[in-house]
Amino acid sequence: MFNIDKALIPRPQQMMSSGESVELARFAQSDFSFICDYPDDAVCLEAFRLVSDAFIAKSAAVSNPEADYTIVLRVNACDKRLSAIEKPESYVIDITGEKAELCGADPSGLFYAATTFVRLIHGEDSRSVLPLCTIIDYPDFSDRGQFIENRFGSDFMTKEDWFAAIDYFAEMKLNQITIGVYGCWCVQYDNRISEFLYLPIKKYPQLQTPRDIKYYSVEQRKWIYRHDVLPVMFTDDYLGEVIAYAKKKNIIVKPLFNSLGHNTLIPRLIPEISARNENGEPTGHYFCTSDENTYRVMYDIYDEIIDRYLKPNGITAIEIGLDEVYAGYGESEKDVFTQFSPRCMCEKCRGKEFPDLMIEYIIKICRYLKSKGMKSIYIYHDMLMHHFDCINEKLAERFKEADIYDVVVLDWWSYSATPHLFRGETDKVNSCFRSIMKPFSGYYHWVLPLEFHDNINGCAKLAKEKNFEGIESYGSFDYSFDRSFLYQSDLSWNISSAENISDFYERYAYRYYPHAFEDAYKALDNMREIMIGEAAPNYAWELEYYLYTYPNPDKPYPHRFPDEAFAKILAAKDTYYHYFAKTKALAAEAISFFKGEKKQCKSPEAINNVWLTTALHYYTLCDEFESLVSDVEAFNIGKLSARGLIFELDRLITAREALMKQAEKTRIKANGYVLLRNMSVYLRSLLDMRAYIANRINSELKFKLDLTDLSEIRSEGFAFLQ
Repeated sequence: MFNIDKALIPRPQQMMSSGESVELARFAQSDFSFICDYPDDAVCLEAFRLVSDAFIAKSAAVSNPEADYTIVLRVNACDKRLSAIEKPESYVIDITGEKAELCGADPSGLFYAATTFVRLIHGEDSRSVLPLCTIIDYPDFSDRGQFIENRFGSDFMTKEDWFAAIDYFAEMKLNQITIGVYGCWCVQYDNRISEFLYLPIKKYPQLQTPRDIKYYSVEQRKWIYRHDVLPVMFTDDYLGEVIAYAKKKNIIVKPLFNSLGHNTLIPRLIPEISARNENGEPTGHYFCTSDENTYRVMYDIYDEIIDRYLKPNGITAIEIGLDEVYAGYGESEKDVFTQFSPRCMCEKCRGKEFPDLMIEYIIKICRYLKSKGMKSIYIYHDMLMHHFDCINEKLAERFKEADIYDVVVLDWWSYSATPHLFRGETDKVNSCFRSIMKPFSGYYHWVLPLEFHDNINGCAKLAKEKNFEGIESYGSFDYSFDRSFLYQSDLSWNISSAENISDFYERYAYRYYPHAFEDAYKALDNMREIMIGEAAPNYAWELEYYLYTYPNPDKPYPHRFPDEAFAKILAAKDTYYHYFAKTKALAAEAISFFKGEKKQCKSPEAINNVWLTTALHYYTLCDEFESLVSDVEAFNIGKLSARGLIFELDRLITAREALMKQAEKTRIKANGYVLLRNMSVYLRSLLDMRAYIANRINSELKFKLDLTDLSEIRSEGFAFLQ
């Protein structure tokens, strides 16, 4: 039986139901007609398409002009219930036995009425049934969004992938998507700096960020290797089309082009504008913020972005980053352990404090962007708060004098749970400036997915307390973060949901598994316990190869992997064994449920497959490490033969390949590349160990294995993946 109380995410502000329903269609036979009373607006037309397509999808039914039952779609801000609310994007839904009325205060409100309405259509055997109810709804935050970082996966997303992401987020009533189009990280794979530029800058064609795709495809039984591949958005230059498509879904797409922080490509390829050392020589890192040529280059870049993508689509918002402007490891491919200061030491810069240099840079860039028509310029908070401690009225006055105060929006980010939110300094979070909050919805889709629901909850409450404009989570686009995306959307629309997270978990289970709600809730609760990101530590996640691609001055580079991971386990074996046993038991129960759902095909297969893949991933990784440690220990003391060890390796290889095959079929193609590359590292390590042992058996050589030093067994294939 349909449960309206559990059917909707986000939860509406007000909802009344009689418990009765009305049937509007059977297969290809409809008893309804449409009345449309709204302006000729793309968002309104999209609202109508959502409703009409929903009936076609559920019962192949189209509007019957002769039917007495009418579905009315209209925009009317003067509706007495909406005028009492006086909120943009608000709407009312009235479903009675005679008609269904969807009324929005504006086109956005009608779109969200339609989004809610299609979730109310239910029934079995191609029947379309609606509950008799009244919903009065509006968002608690004006900006509700998701930031998609320019990192692994999004660089290979096609235009169609982005359109699908927009549809997906629009259904959650998000109205902002920020797309990272430029950002840089340290040396990781292939001894390359991890640089990502998604837009071709015509004035500086040398600015490009190719990278390699390499992994073993279990599905195809062959290596996949593509050298120097450029981001798809860069080669196809489709950002403008993505922005235009999103506007029809009531979503504003704004780009993030980072500037001082996360920036190695521009100063490396245009070194004359980089920071100088004490001798006045360009370092090829960071910027000289006293050099007018620095601004010329940045203005040129921002001009292209605004003139080519934003102005034609009426977008007046942009994000310029400015986070984490400090020296790190891995910023040079020649020497990953040399650090480069962001502090320019030229004659003009050396007499000023670094905070003053950075604030002067912010003012000049923001004044220019405002002159180009930008009305919202988003800047990360971290340098201004944690390093300069200057988010105060004094800085606000300085921005007012520079005539940028009205356009600057601080983007407050923190990815920890309370009490560690904002490094335990939430008292310093304030409303001196226009602000949005940025919790963590999910980012590392190329390893074991995590969930940060305590973080989302704490950030949402703080955003409401400080009267921020909105909540826009940090992350990347992957369906493995579906529950986190929905939780963030739930709280950004209706903050009262923050008081009862278990209610959200029930609604989430019901969303996909109404026919098996209790079993689904149990399986998904197992996954919640496994995936929790704030708990210290998530031991399985700490064994992921990706974490060993970062340069560490206390370790050789490239890292000795999986040697270092095994050393961690052996140093706290009892702790890890307990964790492995618990995680495997929880994952095994979840796998059983999701596999059963896959056979029954009663739930959305794509989401069910995502959950199955995640559960398999946790189980396989834990089983691999636990088995190898115990089996090698047994072999070394003579309790397991070399052939017995090979038998165990064959079992683990089969399980790893099954996981990889499942992941290859489940993930969107763009995201599959780096996930499968990381998984290939484990497969290659198992194959190398097996080959080493088989060779020793064939040569009749006695040997022991030291899991903390596997250098002797590493193959060229393993080095290729690093």
